[in-house]
Amino acid sequence: MSLDMKLQILQDRQNLSQLKEDQKRREREKINEMLNMKEIHRDSKLCPSSDMAISRTEGCNKMKCGNCEQYFCYRCNKAIDASDPYGHFRDGSCELFPREMVDSWEERINHRQAVGQLQAELFPQHGLACPSCRQYNPKIGNNNHLFCWACQRHYCYLCKAIVRRGTKHYGPKGCKQHSEG
Repeated sequence: MSLDMKLQILQDRQNLSQLKEDQKRREREKINEMLNMKEIHRDSKLCPSSDMAISRTEGCNKMKCGNCEQYFCYRCNKAIDASDPYGHFRDGSCELFPREMVDSWEERINHRQAVGQLQAELFPQHGLACPSCRQYNPKIGNNNHLFCWACQRHYCYLCKAIVRRGTKHYGPKGCKQHSEG
């Protein structure tokens, strides 16, 4: 009997008045447990080795079961050889990253790139290449704290150092956070 059929029978029994409250409570708990299992199986794949339900919230299709350490493809659910876990994706039958995920990532990156390029065009006379990736970033106004749109690093316009914490870099013993030019 399928999970859906068992669930329907238990839900129908809840309406019967001859069931004792204790029995109704136990069956309600069973219904909730079955609904939870139904939801888990809707959003997960079973490991081909251990049958453990595994969900992917993001990332690539190469999965590793935490229960048995088996690699498998989330898309086709086939076991993958641990000695060459990316070999499965080389032949082209399965893609390492889902297309929607790649498109979403490119959209976010392209948006940041467009904003960065627009700022560079608007403020060409004041700017500095990022010390990490060499991408040009404009200095906007008097703020000496620059943010690289390409590699997401923060750095100082005055000394060109990567800034991890602005409160430690700028101040009486460090660079001025705001200055002309």
